[in-house]
Amino acid sequence: MQKILPVAVATIAMVVIALVAVWTQEGLLVPSLGSAVFIQAFSPTQPSATPYSIGVGQVLGVVGAFVGVYISMSAWAPEFTAGHALVYGRVLAVLIAVLLTAGLQLALKATSPAGGATVLVVALGIETPNWAGAGRILVGILLVTVIGEVGRQLILRQQERSAVSANARS
Repeated sequence: MQKILPVAVATIAMVVIALVAVWTQEGLLVPSLGSAVFIQAFSPTQPSATPYSIGVGQVLGVVGAFVGVYISMSAWAPEFTAGHALVYGRVLAVLIAVLLTAGLQLALKATSPAGGATVLVVALGIETPNWAGAGRILVGILLVTVIGEVGRQLILRQQERSAVSANARS
């Protein structure tokens, strides 16, 4: 059970968010949410797995990416996908966004690898850098933060019970 619960938590969280995305017909399921829920499920004791780091770290990624995209004037550049090559404006957006996001995460003690992934979602043009795009990402971040935290708490409780049980046997 100890190895099954993290897998179940990660799977359930992603499926719930995917179902909400289908129900709302909005692109809520972005790649950075997968990294967030994996941190919560498979490294639940790490500081980067806390709701503060998961939520704030990714929001800072959104902010950093939007700033990077607009400063680099790449908001209207083609998105980096299989059909479009990476352009210099997007590279500059990534540079600015990563510097800003990492600096803000360190300053606010909200380091989150998922925030770095969120930077790429916007800076590379996977999500549109406008209010609607920000809204979609923020709803996804809220969902993964809440659902993932419920799962993280279940995992932490299971780990505590296992430790108590192991100590009682010794």
